[in-house]
Amino acid sequence: MKIKNLWSVAFIALIFGSSSAIADGHKGKSLEDVIKMLEEQQEEIAELKAQLGEAGAETINTPQSPDAVGAQRSRWSPTGGKKKISAGSWAAKTSVGGYGELHSEMLNGKDGAGDLNRNDIHRFIFFTGHEFNDWIRLATELEFEHAHVQDTDDGTGQGDVVLELMWLEMDINSNHHVRAGADILPIGLLNLTHEPTTFYGVDRNNVEAEVIPTTWTEATLGLWGSLAPGWNYNLNVHSGLVIPTTGSSAMRPRSGRQKVGNAEDQDLAIMGRILYNGIPGLEVAYTFDYHADYTGTDDTIDADAWLNEFHVDYAHRSGFGIRALYARWDFSADNGFDPEAFDADDIMGWYIEPSYKTDIMIGQLGVFYRYSIVEYYSSYLHH
Repeated sequence: MKIKNLWSVAFIALIFGSSSAIADGHKGKSLEDVIKMLEEQQEEIAELKAQLGEAGAETINTPQSPDAVGAQRSRWSPTGGKKKISAGSWAAKTSVGGYGELHSEMLNGKDGAGDLNRNDIHRFIFFTGHEFNDWIRLATELEFEHAHVQDTDDGTGQGDVVLELMWLEMDINSNHHVRAGADILPIGLLNLTHEPTTFYGVDRNNVEAEVIPTTWTEATLGLWGSLAPGWNYNLNVHSGLVIPTTGSSAMRPRSGRQKVGNAEDQDLAIMGRILYNGIPGLEVAYTFDYHADYTGTDDTIDADAWLNEFHVDYAHRSGFGIRALYARWDFSADNGFDPEAFDADDIMGWYIEPSYKTDIMIGQLGVFYRYSIVEYYSSYLHH
């Protein structure tokens, strides 16, 4: 430990300094000079100790997101470790980061599907975080999609600029925290942790993209924390989906997201999650999300919906890993509107994904196999 080493050096210096001073005293220095020298050395030790305290950092159980509130690998995760500067300048308490994805897709179509040959800067993310003090912190995340934004008035724009999250968090105590703002809901595996190196494949899997739907940001007020070693929870009140009931996107959960951008006619929703990660490499979680009116408040329909999600994620130190996830929506009918007319009174999906990764000279190499089913509009998609 640095502190121990520092004290050892200081103690040795004190001994040799004192011995030297006493020896010099025999040669003519007074006792006053010896005492003064000892006092100066004590002051130097106190200054070194204070500097070490300022420069040191302690690890606390803070997010991200995010579990921007969530998964233990997330940069804003409440179940992961994030460094907090105990003292220092404003800049030292500010974190800046980001990542980007360039997709190159060359696919041969089968069964009548067309070929795909495309290069796309799918997204660039810039995020910042700031610790105001030991118990209040801020996080923001800005996303740019598809390299540029064209005319958005007529809907032909190819890109997006999205504020993916912006929240303020305060500690109630060391185990429980409150967060308010625009936040990514902690549902599933990829909603919170969707950096390119944290999942296999170029694009996110269809189960989480369509059923959950990932990535999903809402205005929210939430609590998160630890109930016992390895046991963590989230409880959120948030703005709900406004799922279309007509047109080509009718009863598609993904089309019900408004991303907290001039979002209108949203009813309230309540989300809860329990997560266990008490065994190294293991995460097991169950989440429910209840929407009081999934069609929004600007119609005569007052129909509720339930989302249930369960997943297991295990990564062994040998490199072998496995993921499995199940998610299901149940939609009710009301006032003449029946989602069963779209064969969408329930929407379900699941996948299982064994994998193996190993270290190579330039990083890591992984292989995986994923089998998934999405039940959506009476069709099954196998991948």
